[in-house]
Amino acid sequence: MHKSKLTARGQVVIPALLRKEMNLKPGQSFLIHRVGSKLVLTPDSDDPVSHGLGLWKTGVDQKSKEDADGN
Repeated sequence: MHKSKLTARGQVVIPALLRKEMNLKPGQSFLIHRVGSKLVLTPDSDDPVSHGLGLWKTGVDQKSKEDADGN
């Protein structure tokens, strides 16, 4: 378990080990969700459209490949 403190400016430091494990870089933005009495930070995608399309693109590429093979 890791521990951090809230600064007077409302900032929280994410421990270096967690930043490295999660590949977090300076300037990274987060979505903050309240779940009951907890706050959950989720790294925000720099380009959510491309991120979503990247998942969809896999299916499209597979379908295109099947069409090209005549299946």
